Amino acid sequence: RCWATHDATSLIMLYRYFLIFITLFLGLFYYMAIHITISPPGDDPPSPSIGPFFSGNTTRSPNQMERLRLEMLVRQEYEDQINGHLGRTHSFFVNSSDILLKKPHLFLHVPKTAGSTLAYVFKRNEELVKFAHFWYHPRYPDDFPILKSKTTVYGHFRYGIHLYFNQTCSYSTMLREPVDRVVSHYYFHLQNKKDPAHAFAANHTFREWLELSPAANNEMTRCLSGIRETELFPSNHTFAIAMHHLRQFGFVGITERFQESLILMKHMLGFKDIRYAKTNKGIRRPKVNDLPQDIVAQIRATNWMDVELYSEAVRIYEEQLRQAPPEFFREVEEAKITLIMDPRNNNLLNRT
Repeated sequence: RCWATHDATSLIMLYRYFLIFITLFLGLFYYMAIHITISPPGDDPPSPSIGPFFSGNTTRSPNQMERLRLEMLVRQEYEDQINGHLGRTHSFFVNSSDILLKKPHLFLHVPKTAGSTLAYVFKRNEELVKFAHFWYHPRYPDDFPILKSKTTVYGHFRYGIHLYFNQTCSYSTMLREPVDRVVSHYYFHLQNKKDPAHAFAANHTFREWLELSPAANNEMTRCLSGIRETELFPSNHTFAIAMHHLRQFGFVGITERFQESLILMKHMLGFKDIRYAKTNKGIRRPKVNDLPQDIVAQIRATNWMDVELYSEAVRIYEEQLRQAPPEFFREVEEAKITLIMDPRNNNLLNRT
């Protein structure tokens, strides 16, 4: 009996030590999750190509915690959809005669894809009180009361913003050929002294910027995935998430086919006035064909995820064209001379 009592006491002590160990381990894990700060580019204020990406701060603001929570939800939603546990959570393009997308409309503006020009078209086709334009991801908690009252949200927000709405949303975006987008991004920062990323670009050559800036490394993948907090550069898993999201977008436009994309958007989003004036355009930058071939090859190799995304976007775009109504093609021909307007007085310019 004494030996039995001794054995029972030993087991109880071991069990207590085990519980203490588990408690300490979970406490350490929780501390790391809360206090290791990851400060991504593109937020507070928007500066998508300056860093460092990871800050040395040891605390997180409520805004940063909310961004982490949203990223976790986006990852979980992806896993649930892939495993068949969850259906689609927002309106997407389907082969149907009814191609009008439901509101709220969420336009995810990838930097340097003609999104600033397009913003004015969105604004002109929505009631001002129902339109929100963000140059950054909405900040928690200040911007959140604004969201749910809007039927059109436009800007540099992260994928996942639909999770804040209690209804079906429609995502749309515009993608650009990746090499051209990267070149445009660097020279835009370089030439605009008021831009938060100007100093970083001005202090580095183009080659150096390509090596150092997250904006030069699969920025389209980062935007479409919604994963920005926990990765300096997108992983293969993040690429898979971005591709999955892209295939669920309600509308996908192509920057190189801007006017055609705009007219298609008119039919899919129900726009009435699609005149536009070019804005936020870089003025002095080399063309891709004028760059050294080794730099072009470097950009393509580094941005292979964006190259794949862009190829898929073109495929989706062509499928959207096949479903377009007959009047779309007539409007494309007519728009070649009547779509661009003078930004000084909103009058149309006849251009051939």
